This record gives sequence, structure tokens and C-alpha cells, in this order.
Amino acid sequence: MKTKIFAIALFLMVAVGATAADAKEVNPNVRATELLNRVEQIRNMELKELTPEEKSALKDELRGMRDEMKELRSNKGLDDKVSISIGLIIIILLIIILI
Repeated sequence: MKTKIFAIALFLMVAVGATAADAKEVNPNVRATELLNRVEQIRNMELKELTPEEKSALKDELRGMRDEMKELRSNKGLDDKVSISIGLIIIILLIIILI
């Protein structure tokens, strides 16, 4: 009986791990460099020649880039975080109960 439960637990852990590995990874350093280059382009623009609508669009873009940079700085990736799926918690509880 215990071997069947352990086999099911192992299968569930492998299945959960496989779905987590499929997530597409984005290099935060490359994205941060792209954002900084865009900020430099905006700084080099002649802002006096822009219409008020274009200025407000640039402000919105800069706010969005600022928020994204904050997220990139605070996000250290999944390697630094510990996450336990609900299935794993159930498996751990079953093992504790059976032992």
C-alpha cells in the first residue's frame, strides 16, 4: 500500500516540476538594458517640438518603464523563492498520517 502511495506522490511531483520548467525565461538584464536605451532616446528628443498629446504619451511610457524597472529589481527569480504546491502539501500530509 505504501509503495503505491509513494509511486503516486513521485508521479505528482514530477508532473508539477515539468509544468514549472515549461515557463519561458526572460533575461532581466537584457530587458533592463532595452529600457535604459529607450529612456536615453527620450532624453535626447526635442520635447519642445512635441504636442501635448505626445508629451502625455511619453510620460505614460516613462511611468510604465519605471514600474517595470522596479519589478525587475525586486524580482530575483524563482530560484530564490520557495513555493509548495497544494498537491505537494496533500502528499506530505498523507505521508505523515500513514507513518
